[in-house]
Amino acid sequence: MDNEFAIKTYRYLRIAMIAVIIMLLAAVVFEWQNTGPDCWQSSLSAYYYTPVQSIFVGTLITIGVCMVALRGLTDIEDTFMNLGGLLAPVVALVPTPEPGGCRSMGEAVATAPENIENNMIALFFAGLIGLVAAVITWLGQASRKMSQGVGIGVAAAVFIGGVIWFFADRDSFDRAAHYGAAIPLFVFIIVVVFLNSRRRWRWRYLTIAILMAGSGLVIGGIAFFGDWAHGVLVVEVTLIVLFAVFWVIQTIERWNASPAE
Repeated sequence: MDNEFAIKTYRYLRIAMIAVIIMLLAAVVFEWQNTGPDCWQSSLSAYYYTPVQSIFVGTLITIGVCMVALRGLTDIEDTFMNLGGLLAPVVALVPTPEPGGCRSMGEAVATAPENIENNMIALFFAGLIGLVAAVITWLGQASRKMSQGVGIGVAAAVFIGGVIWFFADRDSFDRAAHYGAAIPLFVFIIVVVFLNSRRRWRWRYLTIAILMAGSGLVIGGIAFFGDWAHGVLVVEVTLIVLFAVFWVIQTIERWNASPAE
């Protein structure tokens, strides 16, 4: 019975991940409907400054929580999922400094250093609780795996680095933390997909991983060197859609699997 509850819990977490991604894309499309067919923000992150803000923030925080809560199939996959889970809320709570110029409202939804300060300090408390719980759980195991301890140590290093950056140089943190979290987040997600390419449905996962890495490099390169105004938006939407596809496939594959399998 306990195993059945665990399986159902993991199903709901996976479905929640897919649902919030669809919710975010739907919110962006609805905002686009209200602005006109030629009016797009320069990036998905810039929709923070539109009526999409609440959905954008909620989606990324939910994705972060789910990535930490879901156990990776190997210790290294679990480490990358945990790292992605740490960074996703930062992407949500520290907005891109580029507000874009296309929105259905007259002025951009305001943000302020006080907002970032309040939200990040709250996030630091939550992250500290999570790390302490992870350490206590690891120490309480009868046979402690070194790979799990290393994963916790890496996550702790990232967390401590973020805290030091925040308190040592707030101006730099407010300007750059969004990109400093968003780029590694996408890299960690691609790594997780690649790691799954060693499993039973390897070709499906490998194809998605190649598409994710390839689209990021090709479209990102065109956007950077060709000065494509909406290149970043296309890259972000492509990656998040492919991530949703990956999650759908893995959910189907592991529908009846227990977390330990």
